[in-house]
Amino acid sequence: MRCGHCKQEGHDRRTCESLKASENYCIKIKRNDRGTLIRSVGWDPECKCWHCKIYRDLNLPTPEIAVVRKAEKHKKDQYPQLSVENKTNTPIYIYETCTHSPDACVPKLIWSGVENDILKLNQESGYKWGPFIKDDEREIDQFIVTDTNFGDSADLSVFTPKNILKFITLDYGKHQEIVIEEKPPDDEAKWRSAALKSRYLLEQMERMGAKNNPNLESIIDLLQDIEFPEFSEVEKERAGIPSELTNIT
Repeated sequence: MRCGHCKQEGHDRRTCESLKASENYCIKIKRNDRGTLIRSVGWDPECKCWHCKIYRDLNLPTPEIAVVRKAEKHKKDQYPQLSVENKTNTPIYIYETCTHSPDACVPKLIWSGVENDILKLNQESGYKWGPFIKDDEREIDQFIVTDTNFGDSADLSVFTPKNILKFITLDYGKHQEIVIEEKPPDDEAKWRSAALKSRYLLEQMERMGAKNNPNLESIIDLLQDIEFPEFSEVEKERAGIPSELTNIT
Protein backbone atom coordinates (compact mmCIF):
# COMPACT_ATOMS: atom_id res chain seq x y z
CA MET A 1 0.00 0.00 0.00
CA ARG A 2 1.42 3.37 -1.04
CA CYS A 3 -0.17 6.76 -0.42
CA GLY A 4 -0.92 8.76 -3.56
CA HIS A 5 -0.37 12.06 -1.72
CA CYS A 6 2.94 11.70 0.20
CA LYS A 7 4.16 8.57 -1.68
CA GLN A 8 4.92 6.75 1.59
CA GLU A 9 4.12 3.11 2.18
CA GLY A 10 1.86 1.77 4.93
CA HIS A 11 -1.22 3.96 4.42
CA ASP A 12 -3.46 5.47 1.73
CA ARG A 13 -4.87 8.94 1.00
CA ARG A 14 -7.83 8.31 3.30
CA THR A 15 -5.57 8.02 6.37
CA CYS A 16 -2.70 10.28 5.23
CA GLU A 17 -1.79 12.82 7.94
CA SER A 18 -0.09 15.02 5.36
CA LEU A 19 -3.22 15.20 3.21
CA LYS A 20 -5.41 15.90 6.25
CA ALA A 21 -3.12 18.76 7.22
CA SER A 22 -3.40 20.28 3.74
CA GLU A 23 -7.22 20.25 3.88
CA ASN A 24 -7.51 22.22 7.14
CA TYR A 25 -8.46 25.87 7.43
CA CYS A 26 -6.19 28.55 8.82
CA ILE A 27 -7.11 29.38 12.40
CA LYS A 28 -6.39 33.07 11.82
CA ILE A 29 -9.70 34.30 10.40
CA LYS A 30 -10.34 37.67 8.77
CA ARG A 31 -13.39 39.88 9.24
CA ASN A 32 -14.51 42.71 7.01
CA ASP A 33 -17.74 44.42 5.95
CA ARG A 34 -18.88 41.30 4.11
CA GLY A 35 -18.38 39.03 7.15
CA THR A 36 -15.85 36.41 8.06
CA LEU A 37 -13.28 35.20 5.55
CA ILE A 38 -12.07 31.63 6.11
CA ARG A 39 -8.89 30.75 4.27
CA SER A 40 -7.18 27.43 3.64
CA VAL A 41 -3.87 26.65 5.34
CA GLY A 42 -0.81 28.00 3.60
CA TRP A 43 -2.37 31.19 2.30
CA ASP A 44 0.08 33.21 4.44
CA PRO A 45 3.66 31.80 4.56
CA GLU A 46 4.26 33.74 7.78
CA CYS A 47 1.15 32.56 9.62
CA LYS A 48 1.99 31.14 13.06
CA CYS A 49 -1.27 29.32 13.69
CA TRP A 50 -1.15 25.62 14.55
CA HIS A 51 -2.88 24.39 11.38
CA CYS A 52 -0.52 26.33 9.11
CA LYS A 53 2.51 25.12 11.02
CA ILE A 54 1.44 21.46 10.69
CA TYR A 55 0.72 22.02 7.01
CA ARG A 56 4.23 23.39 6.37
CA ASP A 57 5.85 20.58 8.40
CA LEU A 58 4.07 17.82 6.45
CA ASN A 59 3.71 19.31 2.95
CA LEU A 60 6.54 21.69 2.08
CA PRO A 61 8.45 21.78 -0.20
CA THR A 62 6.56 18.65 -1.29
CA PRO A 63 4.59 16.15 0.83
CA GLU A 64 7.06 13.37 -0.01
CA ILE A 65 10.15 15.37 1.03
CA ALA A 66 8.48 16.89 4.11
CA VAL A 67 7.32 13.55 5.54
CA VAL A 68 10.74 11.93 5.03
CA ARG A 69 12.52 14.86 6.68
CA LYS A 70 10.16 14.77 9.66
CA ALA A 71 10.73 11.03 10.12
CA GLU A 72 14.52 11.45 9.95
CA LYS A 73 14.45 14.29 12.49
CA HIS A 74 12.27 12.24 14.85
CA LYS A 75 14.68 9.31 14.58
CA LYS A 76 17.72 11.53 15.27
CA ASP A 77 16.03 13.12 18.29
CA GLN A 78 15.63 9.70 19.87
CA TYR A 79 19.38 9.27 20.28
CA PRO A 80 20.62 10.37 23.68
CA GLN A 81 22.75 13.50 23.83
CA LEU A 82 25.18 14.15 26.64
CA SER A 83 27.17 17.21 27.68
CA VAL A 84 29.58 17.06 30.65
CA GLU A 85 31.37 20.20 31.85
CA ASN A 86 34.30 20.05 34.27
CA LYS A 87 33.92 22.78 36.90
CA THR A 88 36.45 21.27 39.31
CA ASN A 89 39.99 22.57 39.63
CA THR A 90 41.50 19.19 38.72
CA PRO A 91 41.26 16.91 35.68
CA ILE A 92 38.36 14.49 35.49
CA TYR A 93 38.15 11.19 33.64
CA ILE A 94 35.06 9.58 32.10
CA TYR A 95 34.84 5.83 31.66
CA GLU A 96 32.22 4.09 29.53
CA THR A 97 30.70 1.02 31.06
CA CYS A 98 27.57 -1.13 30.81
CA THR A 99 24.96 -2.42 33.22
CA HIS A 100 23.57 -5.59 31.67
CA SER A 101 26.64 -7.71 32.50
CA PRO A 102 28.90 -5.96 35.04
CA ASP A 103 31.12 -9.02 35.51
CA ALA A 104 32.01 -9.09 31.81
CA CYS A 105 32.24 -5.33 31.31
CA VAL A 106 35.59 -3.55 31.31
CA PRO A 107 35.20 0.24 31.71
CA LYS A 108 37.09 2.13 29.00
CA LEU A 109 38.41 5.68 29.22
CA ILE A 110 36.69 7.86 26.63
CA TRP A 111 37.58 11.38 27.80
CA SER A 112 39.77 13.36 30.16
CA GLY A 113 39.39 17.08 30.64
CA VAL A 114 40.85 19.89 32.71
CA GLU A 115 38.89 22.74 34.23
CA ASN A 116 36.14 24.23 32.01
CA ASP A 117 36.51 21.50 29.37
CA ILE A 118 33.21 20.25 27.95
CA LEU A 119 32.55 16.80 26.56
CA LYS A 120 29.70 16.62 24.05
CA LEU A 121 28.45 13.29 22.78
CA ASN A 122 25.70 12.86 20.22
CA GLN A 123 25.04 11.19 16.91
CA GLU A 124 26.24 14.18 14.89
CA SER A 125 29.61 14.38 16.67
CA GLY A 126 30.49 10.92 15.42
CA TYR A 127 30.00 9.02 18.64
CA LYS A 128 28.06 5.93 17.61
CA TRP A 129 25.26 5.29 20.07
CA GLY A 130 23.69 2.41 18.38
CA PRO A 131 20.55 2.30 17.83
CA PHE A 132 19.99 2.57 21.55
CA ILE A 133 18.34 -0.81 22.04
CA LYS A 134 18.56 -2.70 25.31
CA ASP A 135 19.22 -6.34 24.58
CA ASP A 136 21.36 -9.22 25.80
CA GLU A 137 24.21 -8.49 23.41
CA ARG A 138 25.23 -4.87 24.03
CA GLU A 139 24.01 -2.17 26.35
CA ILE A 140 26.46 0.70 26.64
CA ASP A 141 24.39 3.06 28.70
CA GLN A 142 26.39 4.23 31.70
CA PHE A 143 29.41 6.43 32.37
CA ILE A 144 31.56 6.79 35.47
CA VAL A 145 33.02 10.23 36.15
CA THR A 146 36.10 10.05 38.36
CA ASP A 147 38.97 12.27 39.45
CA THR A 148 41.46 9.40 39.14
CA ASN A 149 43.15 8.19 35.97
CA PHE A 150 43.01 4.39 35.91
CA GLY A 151 44.49 4.10 32.42
CA ASP A 152 42.77 3.29 29.14
CA SER A 153 40.73 0.52 30.78
CA ALA A 154 40.23 -0.65 34.33
CA ASP A 155 38.48 -3.26 36.41
CA LEU A 156 35.20 -2.15 37.98
CA SER A 157 36.56 -2.99 41.41
CA VAL A 158 38.99 -0.02 41.35
CA PHE A 159 36.11 2.47 41.30
CA THR A 160 35.09 3.37 44.85
CA PRO A 161 32.78 6.03 46.30
CA LYS A 162 35.89 7.96 47.25
CA ASN A 163 37.00 8.54 43.66
CA ILE A 164 33.63 8.53 41.85
CA LEU A 165 32.29 12.01 41.15
CA LYS A 166 29.12 10.93 39.35
CA PHE A 167 27.31 8.07 37.64
CA ILE A 168 25.61 9.02 34.36
CA THR A 169 22.95 6.76 32.89
CA LEU A 170 21.76 7.39 29.35
CA ASP A 171 18.06 7.43 28.61
CA TYR A 172 16.62 6.91 25.16
CA GLY A 173 15.68 10.27 23.68
CA LYS A 174 16.94 12.19 26.71
CA HIS A 175 19.31 15.15 26.40
CA GLN A 176 21.44 15.74 29.49
CA GLU A 177 23.66 18.70 30.41
CA ILE A 178 25.72 17.82 33.47
CA VAL A 179 28.13 20.05 35.40
CA ILE A 180 30.73 18.32 37.56
CA GLU A 181 31.56 20.54 40.52
CA GLU A 182 34.06 20.13 43.33
CA LYS A 183 32.89 17.67 45.95
CA PRO A 184 32.59 19.18 49.42
CA PRO A 185 35.55 17.83 51.41
CA ASP A 186 34.80 15.25 54.08
CA ASP A 187 36.52 15.33 57.48
CA GLU A 188 39.28 12.98 56.31
CA ALA A 189 40.01 15.18 53.30
CA LYS A 190 40.11 18.28 55.53
CA TRP A 191 42.62 16.66 57.89
CA ARG A 192 44.69 15.47 54.93
CA SER A 193 44.84 18.99 53.50
CA ALA A 194 45.75 20.48 56.90
CA ALA A 195 48.53 17.90 57.37
CA LEU A 196 49.98 18.52 53.90
CA LYS A 197 49.95 22.28 54.45
CA SER A 198 51.69 21.89 57.81
CA ARG A 199 54.29 19.60 56.26
CA TYR A 200 54.90 22.11 53.47
CA LEU A 201 55.34 24.99 55.94
CA LEU A 202 57.85 23.01 58.02
CA GLU A 203 59.80 22.08 54.90
CA GLN A 204 59.94 25.73 53.87
CA MET A 205 61.16 26.72 57.31
CA GLU A 206 63.90 24.11 57.04
CA ARG A 207 64.82 25.36 53.56
CA MET A 208 65.15 28.91 54.93
CA GLY A 209 67.64 27.78 57.58
CA ALA A 210 65.48 27.12 60.63
CA LYS A 211 67.79 24.26 61.61
CA ASN A 212 70.51 26.79 62.30
CA ASN A 213 68.26 28.60 64.75
CA PRO A 214 68.45 27.02 68.23
CA ASN A 215 64.88 28.10 69.00
CA LEU A 216 63.48 26.47 65.90
CA GLU A 217 65.74 23.46 65.49
CA SER A 218 63.70 21.25 67.84
CA ILE A 219 60.50 22.05 65.89
CA ILE A 220 62.12 21.15 62.58
CA ASP A 221 63.39 17.88 64.06
CA LEU A 222 59.76 16.91 64.65
CA LEU A 223 59.26 16.83 60.89
CA GLN A 224 61.61 13.84 60.65
CA ASP A 225 59.53 11.95 63.24
CA ILE A 226 56.21 12.31 61.44
CA GLU A 227 55.33 9.42 59.14
CA PHE A 228 53.14 10.68 56.33
CA PRO A 229 51.08 8.14 54.34
CA GLU A 230 51.41 8.14 50.56
CA PHE A 231 49.72 11.07 48.84
CA SER A 232 49.25 12.12 45.24
CA GLU A 233 49.97 15.30 43.31
CA VAL A 234 46.22 15.83 43.05
CA GLU A 235 45.93 15.83 46.86
CA LYS A 236 48.77 18.37 47.10
CA GLU A 237 46.99 20.58 44.56
CA ARG A 238 43.74 20.34 46.52
CA ALA A 239 45.54 21.31 49.70
CA GLY A 240 46.71 24.50 47.99
CA ILE A 241 50.43 23.75 47.99
CA PRO A 242 52.74 23.52 44.93
CA SER A 243 52.55 20.28 42.97
CA GLU A 244 53.34 18.96 39.52
CA LEU A 245 49.87 20.14 38.48
CA THR A 246 50.39 23.75 39.61
CA ASN A 247 49.99 26.26 36.74
CA ILE A 248 49.13 23.51 34.27
CA THR A 249 46.27 24.57 31.97
